[in-house]
Amino acid sequence: CPLLRRRHTDNVPLDPESLNRALPPTSYDVCGSNDSLMVPPAVVTPVDTQSSGVVSEDVPPSTATQSSSTSTYYPDHPEFAIKSARLRTFAQWPRHMKQTPEELSSAGFFYTLVGDRVKCFSCGGGLKDWDDGDDPWEQHALWLSNCNYLKVMKGEAYIASVKEKYRSQQEQTTATTDVETMMASTSSVSTTTVSEQSLPSSSVAEETMINDPKSRLSNSIESETIKSVTEDRLCKICYTEEYNTLFIPCGHVVACANCAMSVTKCPLCRQPFTNVVRAYFS
Repeated sequence: CPLLRRRHTDNVPLDPESLNRALPPTSYDVCGSNDSLMVPPAVVTPVDTQSSGVVSEDVPPSTATQSSSTSTYYPDHPEFAIKSARLRTFAQWPRHMKQTPEELSSAGFFYTLVGDRVKCFSCGGGLKDWDDGDDPWEQHALWLSNCNYLKVMKGEAYIASVKEKYRSQQEQTTATTDVETMMASTSSVSTTTVSEQSLPSSSVAEETMINDPKSRLSNSIESETIKSVTEDRLCKICYTEEYNTLFIPCGHVVACANCAMSVTKCPLCRQPFTNVVRAYFS
């Protein structure tokens, strides 16, 4: 119940003080009782910093997730740990922005109601000055790479690939204009030639696959197998996504990344955990 969990509701209490005394302490645990809920320690917010382009307005990228000295993970804004709560903050998001509320909330951001500034619920880092071509996940990985939510959702390999991508783009930008023009023209000619040569064979292969009943049967069997495996691995909280996270130290794998980041206790053993890591299945 949002009211009992001290979330925003349209309820207008007759006696706010009495209601405040009657409600339980603030919690964002969505499974089990909250009698042993861990309360994050006080955090001192660093001085705001700015960089060129899309920037972190509250926390430098190198210290984005260092919210406390303890080894236990605590999100900086637990009230926005659930995606639907983050999505509700974008009611007044500027309509001209290319980044949609769905994309931003999925990437862990909630709207601060100031310009185009958003914050990550997990690491507390802020981003602003969005360009039309900016991807929320990529900007999250580029400027707030230490974010625990980012690591669980996308993994270290994705963060490294994003950094490598932008490093390569920066090197290309600073290269000699004449050399870039020459390489671009040569690449364009070779790409066009390869595409023209490969087009007929690709079309024939596609037509063969459509007309071959054995191929259609094989694809159908494969899709049914994938579906059954996915159903066996459904998250035990939302029963929508595939579970892909590991709770430490208990070691249980029962939740998807989104749900794992919204609880403070393992849904299976009800024990508090110190960290959540991404699990990969062979």
